[in-house]
Amino acid sequence: MQTLNEIAAWIYAYPIVAAALAIALAAMVAASLQLGSKEPKPSPAIPQPSEGEGSVFMRLKAIELLPANPELDLQIIAHVNGMEFHYPSIDKSKWISMTHNTSAATIELPDAELYRIHLAVHCRSGETLEGGPAVVRRALLQAPAKPYFNEEYKLYLLENGLRDTSLKAVIPYEFYIQQATGKPTIFALDTTSGANLN
Repeated sequence: MQTLNEIAAWIYAYPIVAAALAIALAAMVAASLQLGSKEPKPSPAIPQPSEGEGSVFMRLKAIELLPANPELDLQIIAHVNGMEFHYPSIDKSKWISMTHNTSAATIELPDAELYRIHLAVHCRSGETLEGGPAVVRRALLQAPAKPYFNEEYKLYLLENGLRDTSLKAVIPYEFYIQQATGKPTIFALDTTSGANLN
């Protein structure tokens, strides 16, 4: 408070023009400090797909076991944004035989800015393989130079709730945008998660 009184006394000691300049300068400094303390503007939102742009699809390619084991039968469970999908069947009654070459599994996904993916493999022998979460942004699929995203999902043996450190399987996967042609044919949806398959 004493400092304000000293500043006011100093301003009144000078002619009116000097006082007006001092007040204007103080107001400019206060305004610049006020503007500088505002939160930065959020970055522009990622554009949402237009009606004719197409749907996002995820394709899981053939699983590669390390080491190869043609005697193994398995099921793949994909969690994408809270929805659970099972391959090769909804009711988990069918198994993929590694004796035969496994084909790619494709699913049409709901529109989203971000896709969080978690894959697990259940073996008929009772073992479970799983990996860490992966994230794909839809904006990556909208770039004209690369209208798809592909990666390898690494799976590790899960024992007593802990993941082993040695790599046991790899599933190459990709995301892409395409005009919807109807219902996905290979991937089945677990209806217990509350989602619907279009």
